[in-house]
Amino acid sequence: MLLDELLPTRESVATAHEKIMADRIKQALALWQNVWVIVCPHCGQEADDPKSALFDSIFMGRLTCQHCGREFLVVDDIPITEEQYRQRNTVQQRSSAISTTVSTPGPASVSASAWAVGYRSNGNRGTPGRRNPERRAGSDHPSPLTPEMKPRHFVVCSRERKQGNKSSSKGFLAQFKATMQTRRDFCRLAAEAATLSAIPARALVAGQHEVVALPSARGRLLLQLQQEFLDLRFGMFVHFNMATFQDREWGDPTAPADRFNPTALDTDQWAQAAKAANMTWGCLTTKHHDGFCIWPTATRSASVRRTQHKTDIVRAYVDSFRKHGMKVALYYSMLDMREDIRHFNVTAEKVRLIKAQLTELFTQYGDIVALIIDGWNAPWSRITYEEIPFHEVFGLVKRLQPGCLVSDLNASQYPAGGLYYTDLKAFEQNAGQLVPNESSVPAYSCVTLTDGWFWKQQDASARLKATKTVVDDWLIPLNARHCNLILNAPPNREGRLAANVVGRLADIGRAWKHPGPAEKIGKHVVITTRNLATGKPIGASSYPDTVGPDQANDGDFRSTWYTDAGHTSGWLEVDLTRHESFNVVSFVEPVGRWDDYKESRIKNYKFQCWDGHAWVDLAAGSIPPPVAIHSIVRTSARRVRLVFESSRDTPHVAEIGIYDEPEYYRAE
Repeated sequence: MLLDELLPTRESVATAHEKIMADRIKQALALWQNVWVIVCPHCGQEADDPKSALFDSIFMGRLTCQHCGREFLVVDDIPITEEQYRQRNTVQQRSSAISTTVSTPGPASVSASAWAVGYRSNGNRGTPGRRNPERRAGSDHPSPLTPEMKPRHFVVCSRERKQGNKSSSKGFLAQFKATMQTRRDFCRLAAEAATLSAIPARALVAGQHEVVALPSARGRLLLQLQQEFLDLRFGMFVHFNMATFQDREWGDPTAPADRFNPTALDTDQWAQAAKAANMTWGCLTTKHHDGFCIWPTATRSASVRRTQHKTDIVRAYVDSFRKHGMKVALYYSMLDMREDIRHFNVTAEKVRLIKAQLTELFTQYGDIVALIIDGWNAPWSRITYEEIPFHEVFGLVKRLQPGCLVSDLNASQYPAGGLYYTDLKAFEQNAGQLVPNESSVPAYSCVTLTDGWFWKQQDASARLKATKTVVDDWLIPLNARHCNLILNAPPNREGRLAANVVGRLADIGRAWKHPGPAEKIGKHVVITTRNLATGKPIGASSYPDTVGPDQANDGDFRSTWYTDAGHTSGWLEVDLTRHESFNVVSFVEPVGRWDDYKESRIKNYKFQCWDGHAWVDLAAGSIPPPVAIHSIVRTSARRVRLVFESSRDTPHVAEIGIYDEPEYYRAE
């Protein structure tokens, strides 16, 4: 059968997701006759040769890896751990755009993520995930399949097949053979296809803003998830990656993978030390800015799979922390110097790689309480939410694990009093980002026990942060401000915490005991969509010299508009240029930015929209907080204005916001 007959026609591949999947499937089919690989889900060891005695069997059932000795399951042809098997019903999110199945006389029917896992050559034809029913010439491996179990046909098609002209694949195959020469090339390609099949079609389409209706967080509202995070109170940040072995804060992206070589990895020791400090959760740097992945990613990125030890650090970490009764979070950097994911250098292919890696992390390692993202919309990375589309990445994580809180380390870009593009406000204390005394948003503050984030050889004898500082100056006061403290304790090159770090954590545990649930927080709207007011025509009640109302909708929270001296009231009016739907309005006043602006200068305010006949009130308040965000009934209007009365001369407005937020993020 020709490859063209196995694939949807060009006309039927309507969405970006189908096009991506069709390419991966066609490439995988081009090599499936000659390639076979099986990967242990525990240790990541793989067999490149059919004669390798890596596994006791390749048929459905319970197997034992002869490298690590651990058992795992093969379910629907997918090698998975027992934990992954238990999670399948809760984390699998499959696209309805395309279906890829293997048909057999029995009940087996497997998805693309299954057939992309293992193949074996039989000379002319092969069957995914099965040994060849006939003994291959020269092979010592007889087939475990009885005649009645032999698969009969292999079908790849779109769910809704449409008729149309079939195009030739000869040109494609010629080009493909020139670039895909090895079994490893195929394994990477097939695994990418499997990973992409788990990504919802909408999450792969780059484009304009859209409102995405996300699933509830397993019956829990966003407010409940935020409260549960604050109840944890104290956690361990674990910076452990390539930089650990180079005495650097950012790893060298040109270093070979084998440079990452922990000689005595002991994640149980990490967990025990965290427990001794009365910590309740941890967060591990799965990929830092240099781009090295400390899990055996199936994507092309450099990872532990390319090392001699092939240790899955993420797996060891999550298993150890859960074994000791603690929650697990993950850190992931968008900035990736190995893959050249930098400002102005982001491509659609690189965005797909990011999504594939996040899909691996959120489908292979169980429940993740929080994802901390770095290097995104930061002044030092400059990668914007448009280059790597925010709503696509945010939506992907929420679909894979609705109960995961997503936090971007973007506090330098947005006001401290609002949750802009983050479920939790992040304050990097080492960078001078301090939690305001009156803070009411759910937050965490990250700080180091050593001088830097990653272990340096000199840290073994260096002075650590004092127990009194950690407990009395940070932990207790921060908890009182609805803020969780995450203290970084970096492992050394052995993969263990040094004796002085372990001792200091024990001291902290003796000085502080977990007091129980945190004080209840109120509801806060999470801003996740673009500001509809930014860059739109805007008018104002007054125009002081050199100052214009455009400074209140320019997307820059540092610029401000203010009224003329002596005015006791004012207004700003935005023309959205067309009717837009929205359900959140906001404005920011730069309270505290200057010595003479310690409190609000606004006495009362209200948002209004023009309904074609009159101004209609949308939201109102008296003295506002520095960041005033109102959730309203979804409204459609073209003209929106903020009207206020002042209590002091020249009140300022830094930014006015109009948003159309998904209901999930409004936490209503």
